[in-house]
Amino acid sequence: MLSDGYNNHMAFSGLFGGDERKQKEQQMKQEGRLPPGQSLTLKWPVLHYGSVPRFDAARWHFRIFGLVRNAVKLSWEDFNRLPLITITSDFHCVTRWSRFDNHWQGVAFREIIKLVPPQPQAKYVLVHAEQGYTANILLADLDHDNVLLATHHDGKPLEPEMGARLRIPRVGCTRILGAKRLSHVR
Repeated sequence: MLSDGYNNHMAFSGLFGGDERKQKEQQMKQEGRLPPGQSLTLKWPVLHYGSVPRFDAARWHFRIFGLVRNAVKLSWEDFNRLPLITITSDFHCVTRWSRFDNHWQGVAFREIIKLVPPQPQAKYVLVHAEQGYTANILLADLDHDNVLLATHHDGKPLEPEMGARLRIPRVGCTRILGAKRLSHVR
């Protein structure tokens, strides 16, 4: 029979990651994957402003307009017909946590560029999300193989708190904000 102290210790270490988290954090530091000031998490902290909007696939649309050759408005069904890619990446949040080896699936931003070519004078993209959130991103920062409009994380559709139905994870570029619940880009 084990003591209650042992059982309590095991319950808490399982809940918070305990030694496993500390060991993995040390490994990531040694490999140079954990930026200074960041802490490794094995979970996915949920951070957002305001309430989490409900998703209605019948009413949702994604608009691409502005300094482009031809503006486009895609339904959820149309968006999901675009070619999908899967990437694995580390995620470093500005709130000082890092999560490693995330598996993202979605539409490559380069696919959007092909569908709606920007005009030569376009240098920035203004990403619009629900509830009035916007992020300015250099077009050049989005024009990489590993930048996508994510619909899935670790094999599952994004949950509303995680940015469903569409988000841009900050993959390989610390200058890209991880905008969630996207509605259009301009």
